[in-house]
Amino acid sequence: MRRLILILLLVLCSFWNLAAAFPENASESSEKLKRILDNVSNAIVKVVAEAGKVYVGTGIALEPDMVLTSALLVRNPAARLVVVRTDGSRFPARLKGRDPKTSMALLQLESSVLTPIPRAKGVEVGDWIALVGAFYDRFPAVQQGVVSSVSHDAVILNVAAVPGSSGGAVLNADGRLVAVMRGRFGYATTPDIRLESESGDMTFLGRKVHSSDLSYAIPVVRLGELADKLKRFGHVPRAWAGLRLTAGGKDRALRITGVQPGSPAERAGMLIRDHILAINGREVVTVGDVMRTLRGLAPGDTLRLDVERDNLRKGILLTLEEDPRKRTEIAASAAEMEHDGFDDFSDTLPVFRRFLLRAGKDGSLLPGDFRKRMREMAVSVHHRSLEPFRRRLRRLVWQADLMENHMETIQSVNLERMQAELKELEQQTQKSLKARQRQLEEDRRNLTADLQRVRKRIEALKKDSKK
Repeated sequence: MRRLILILLLVLCSFWNLAAAFPENASESSEKLKRILDNVSNAIVKVVAEAGKVYVGTGIALEPDMVLTSALLVRNPAARLVVVRTDGSRFPARLKGRDPKTSMALLQLESSVLTPIPRAKGVEVGDWIALVGAFYDRFPAVQQGVVSSVSHDAVILNVAAVPGSSGGAVLNADGRLVAVMRGRFGYATTPDIRLESESGDMTFLGRKVHSSDLSYAIPVVRLGELADKLKRFGHVPRAWAGLRLTAGGKDRALRITGVQPGSPAERAGMLIRDHILAINGREVVTVGDVMRTLRGLAPGDTLRLDVERDNLRKGILLTLEEDPRKRTEIAASAAEMEHDGFDDFSDTLPVFRRFLLRAGKDGSLLPGDFRKRMREMAVSVHHRSLEPFRRRLRRLVWQADLMENHMETIQSVNLERMQAELKELEQQTQKSLKARQRQLEEDRRNLTADLQRVRKRIEALKKDSKK
């Protein structure tokens, strides 16, 4: 009996928590959402990127002339960018900065026409939130839900990330900004949804909606620093030491398994098989401990590493730098055009398969290489019978984007699986092309036979007319 009473009390507490998180009735909920939408109507914008295709997403005003949006919208640097307010007025914009790691981009308008949203001091698990942004080609659109999880880097929401909502504003009950929508939880970036709308063929950033989806958002505490770096540098400089670490070394210490040539670690005198015991006086046991210790540090900051070498403990000072490969990669992406590629699969697939085999053997796969080759393979195929292969290529391009965002783990990429998939794709493509050629040849023969029958009929009619 006591157990039953305890269960009932827990259920009642759950309902009380839900009642506290959501408004008391539907009318109050509707009024709250309308009030919030009115307050942010001049801060939420629809972002349209046109470069052959038309991409649509959401953006929020950080300054009267600055808009934060999804980096996927500006993956083609030649795209023409337009910001659309809720009243339908349109303003040209240009790319100010882009950060693939957070999947965020900063746009600058030619005039100060927006009103920034007041920012909340923080957010807690269970807080009621409203997501304001685009929903396919409908703008503005509002959803409501609660906060499921909060960390320094992410806010998880029980709201589905609908196509077009990437870059949208996550607001609390007071209408203050608590986070910026990034996409569906579990995906660093999201594939595109294509929709034939009344205004033409448009592509929206997002996945098909499922009611059980969770969403991933960037908390407001990170927006200030992120926007400032994008505005100053055009990208986000991140600290780099040039070390490869493995957990579970001697006495559970972190073991150095790689030191990159020319890196800060090499200049500091660190060696392979050294064991890192502590950083800045804080004990580290796992790679996660190192990441948490380095969080918030910037190029130019100095670390004191307690290292064990040959059973002797020593201190090493290491000055962090920005990874020069990242700078090169960012500069290359700024000049990179979205490429429709080759006209024929038969030339492309074997070349790319040989590239993968070579890269897998000699380790020459560098940041940007994989994505560049995948972009070259995203060919425009006009035959309806090849549309499935076109979709698979787009999925591979998307996977390449994910891997480029996490080049730290590029060594773990399963090249054999990609090789097998590409080989299968090549075989199926060749089979489809041969079937298409056979069909065309059969159609040609049938057409020739029809023409011959028509000629005979014409000759017969001529003879009948002479008689």
